[in-house]
Amino acid sequence: MLWAGDADGKCIYLNRALREFWGVEELSSFDWNATVHPDDAPALHAPLRAAMEKHTPFAVEARYRRAADGAWRTLRTEGRPHFGSDGAFRGMIGVNTDVTGIRFTESSLREAKARRDFIFGLGERQRAMQDPDAIMRMTAEQLAKFLRADRAGFYRVSGTTLTFGP
Repeated sequence: MLWAGDADGKCIYLNRALREFWGVEELSSFDWNATVHPDDAPALHAPLRAAMEKHTPFAVEARYRRAADGAWRTLRTEGRPHFGSDGAFRGMIGVNTDVTGIRFTESSLREAKARRDFIFGLGERQRAMQDPDAIMRMTAEQLAKFLRADRAGFYRVSGTTLTFGP
C-alpha cells in the first residue's frame, strides 16, 4: 500500500489499496492519525517526526484500524525522504505492508516453543525424582505456574475410589 506526504506531513497520495484499507474517498479531509491504535501512537509518531525533521528514512510498526471491518491490523510503515530537482525536501514517500499474519505466526511459534520447552523440562525434572507423590506435587505446581493458574491437580484412581491430588 503506497502513500506520499508533503513536507508538512500532510497526506497527499494514497494508492487504491490504502484508500480501501482506510475507507478514504476524499483525501483532503482524511487524517490517517485517527486510524492509529492509541497505544501505538507515541511509538509511531516519534520516529516519523525525527525522520521528517532530519529528512531521513524510517521504518516502524503500528496497529491501524481497517475501515471495512474495524479490525486492528499491524502495518509495517517504511518511508523515504523525497527531494525535488532543486534539492529541497518535498516530503516522504512510503509503503505500508500488512504484517499481521506474520506477527501472529511468530507469536504462535513462540508459544509452541514455550510449551515444548515446558514439557521437555518437566520430563527431565520428573526423571530426576524418585518419590511418586513428590513427582505429582512438583508436576501439579509446575503446571499451575505454566498455565498461570492458582492451582492444578490430578485425580488418583484406586479401584472405584477417585481422590483429587496432589
